[in-house]
Amino acid sequence: MNLQIEVYHLLDNRYAKIQSNDRGHYAILPMGVELGLILENVVSWLRWWDESGNLLLTGDERAIAEKEARLKC
Repeated sequence: MNLQIEVYHLLDNRYAKIQSNDRGHYAILPMGVELGLILENVVSWLRWWDESGNLLLTGDERAIAEKEARLKC
């Protein structure tokens, strides 16, 4: 399945299409993040990454990671 999105930003009162980077993500420079698609269980989700390409966890994912970290201690 080849999924695609188009991302635009406002430039001089006009919307300009943003090109994806090498990872297939779209840089949102003022926020210091990238936006892209990820496939999970045959469902596509919009997700955020930091500027280095590290996936940013959702609130639920962070809670699970914190719980697992506490259990390891």
